Amino acid sequence: MIRSKLRCVAKFYITLKEIVPHITKLEQCFDPEYYDDVIKAINVMCTLNEQTGCYKTPATAFAIGSYLKKISFYLVTEYIKRKDDVGQKNIKDFLHLLQEGLSHDIYKTVEENQLEQKRKRKIDLPNSEDIHCLSDYLEKQRIIYTKKLKSTFSVQVFKELMSILLVSLQIFNRRRAGEMERIKIDDFLKYEALEETDEMLENISEEEKRMEEIMGKLGRGVPVMIRKDNLESINLILEFREQMGVASTNPYLFGVPGSKTYSHLSATQLMNKYSNLCGAIKPETLRGTKLRKHFATKCATMNLGNTEIKDIADYMGHDERIHVDHYRLPNATKDIMRISNILETASGNKGENFGETSILNVSDSRSPDSRRNSTRLSWSQEEISLMEQKFLFHLENFENPSYDVCQEVINNSHILNHRKPEHLKAFISNQIQKGKQAPNTR
Repeated sequence: MIRSKLRCVAKFYITLKEIVPHITKLEQCFDPEYYDDVIKAINVMCTLNEQTGCYKTPATAFAIGSYLKKISFYLVTEYIKRKDDVGQKNIKDFLHLLQEGLSHDIYKTVEENQLEQKRKRKIDLPNSEDIHCLSDYLEKQRIIYTKKLKSTFSVQVFKELMSILLVSLQIFNRRRAGEMERIKIDDFLKYEALEETDEMLENISEEEKRMEEIMGKLGRGVPVMIRKDNLESINLILEFREQMGVASTNPYLFGVPGSKTYSHLSATQLMNKYSNLCGAIKPETLRGTKLRKHFATKCATMNLGNTEIKDIADYMGHDERIHVDHYRLPNATKDIMRISNILETASGNKGENFGETSILNVSDSRSPDSRRNSTRLSWSQEEISLMEQKFLFHLENFENPSYDVCQEVINNSHILNHRKPEHLKAFISNQIQKGKQAPNTR
């Protein structure tokens, strides 16, 4: 990452020198006098087509703009240390021009270009059969190499078992490659397990019985679920770890044997390897990001509510907006079935397959969260009386109940079991507002 940034800045400097030959060091270009030349260098470097107004490499144009701003802030700090008032003024003026100008001269064009490229790009997601094929292949190999490691002292067998476990965990959890390959032993040893006597255990699978938390993108803690059989194999590689030559100071669970540095296996390379070995029809689609997109797109077809979407986004280690905008792809079948009926009805085509019933079917197929905006269920007197009884403390103290409290009330009442926690929270909130406005009449 650091090398790529340095190469990008170096390429910009070389391009700028072709436009302004008398510049002898990068620091000189951070002057209002050279602002127009800097913009021109970015356009040349990223191949701006004057006729279409499109960059050949818009991402690079955006990146170099960000790098130049970071360098500007660094130079301001250096000039302050040197007590160079002239240098400070020049760099601050240049930074002002850069921040204002990039938005109009560079970033707007970059955004338009990237949206156009995204619209034209066709992403071929993996199919469920290929995913199952890869998972099944890895499971069979895990069993084979676990038995081999128990009977044979071999670094090659040890490394192969580690590789299989790494990719297996990545596929099942739909994690980023970097997150999985950098799992630390300390994080793994803190895994949580449900007790066999736990009542919830009856409703979950073996995969959900072990969970650890690792560091995700932007410092988020993200969970990783481990199957019981995988857990046994991981404990085995930990048992043989030092004997196989993995440095005792190496903090990574998938640390490489024979290396004195803190090196680890590469999940990306291993995913490529096993996807080609498993016999999948389209092995090139079995990649980390595409598997994450596949998972997010599958979730979209399930008509999940906002709460479920948020839970999934948290589990995948990214923001809810990123989950919807970048990972979840449009589902053509769903759009055709849902939207075409409405369009046909709006056009007056009320055949036996369309008409008012089609719109009703489309509305019924939406998630409860989307229906909530179009239809409201009135509160019966029986429900109101029960709500006032259950939430008397909250109403008297003008305190909104938590989501969990509302859910518990719903679970314990057949009268309210058709309601959602959001409904109860909204009802109590409205009653509290009325109480605040007319406290003596409550």
